Amino acid sequence: MSEVSEWAALAVAGAAGQLTIGEDTARSCAKACDEYRDKLVDAYLDVDRFKVVSFGTLPSAIALAEKFTLKADGGDDSLALRLREHIVLVEAMRDAYIAAGQLIDQQDEAFVSRLSSYTASLDH
Repeated sequence: MSEVSEWAALAVAGAAGQLTIGEDTARSCAKACDEYRDKLVDAYLDVDRFKVVSFGTLPSAIALAEKFTLKADGGDDSLALRLREHIVLVEAMRDAYIAAGQLIDQQDEAFVSRLSSYTASLDH
């Protein structure tokens, strides 16, 4: 199971009530995820500056420039690919925190409602 799948499963567990965290904690964690995601997006948008235009005109220099360019973007293990993967992972983490925090908030509201109706019945 990939890390993204694991976080997606936690989001489902949160929505189902199997994972709950305090609303403030969830909000703080989600905010941290959003801030980190923004930094990752900024880095992703800046990947082009790591592409190498040339090390000269020799065939070996051209080959080396191509190799470094593929490390920046386009290769199987490029910086751009890894940044995209991290962005997706951080979004999944944020969604899991939000789901877990919303449910506890709903449970709190339901408890307050039940408690209010109970105390109202005692007043009459």
